[in-house]
Amino acid sequence: MERLNKGFFVYNEYIKPAYKALSEEQFKDFATAMVLYGTTGSYLPISPIAELFLVQVIPFIDKYDRKYTKAKKGGANGGRPPKVTKDKIINAIQNQGISSLSGLSAYFNCCERTITRHITEDEIYQYSQK
Repeated sequence: MERLNKGFFVYNEYIKPAYKALSEEQFKDFATAMVLYGTTGSYLPISPIAELFLVQVIPFIDKYDRKYTKAKKGGANGGRPPKVTKDKIINAIQNQGISSLSGLSAYFNCCERTITRHITEDEIYQYSQK
């Protein structure tokens, strides 16, 4: 099973206990198996003691892989939709009677910069006059 991501995170919590408890050869097996599992989803047979440490790390690698896959899928679909759009701003100007940048930012509970990304102050004035 080839993983979608090109890598994975290795935290000290993964390495320290194994480094302290395993011999050099066992630790090398553990580290190799961890890298193989993180990149391919499978690993070669290793010593039982090294596998004991690897089995504790696998859930964290799988969790990261699920998180990465979900984020990649969400990004491919365009990401999170914006909470404030130009249409919503125009609707607030015309229907709520809000005619200032600060009033719009308070109405949408966002900063003024978020509003100015979608509409200029001149446009706010024009829509408030209609």
